[in-house]
Amino acid sequence: MSLAAIDRASSPPVAALMVAPLNAMFDIGTTRNAATQIHPPGIVWVMLGGLTLACSILAGYEMGIGVGRHWLHSLMFASIFALTLYVIIDMEFPRVGFIVTANTAPSQVTGVRS
Repeated sequence: MSLAAIDRASSPPVAALMVAPLNAMFDIGTTRNAATQIHPPGIVWVMLGGLTLACSILAGYEMGIGVGRHWLHSLMFASIFALTLYVIIDMEFPRVGFIVTANTAPSQVTGVRS
């Protein structure tokens, strides 16, 4: 539709002024769609889960050997691990979680418009 309007324009430089921004706009859309489909392989998630389990087992074993149970240490360990896993998953799927990064698609699209 816009290329047809460029063909009907009276001056040829109109095409040079319009085609480059249109191309950049379509490229951003394609890049955004490709980025939403690229995720780490499943083995990365399995290894992350295995690391969590191994660290939890080692920490539990060390805490079980001691005389008393340190509830503060247990709660801090669980909280830090849960927060770390949440941040990793939330950064992987930015539109689903609570963390919003500066390089999301709406800001890129507004940059092309200006």
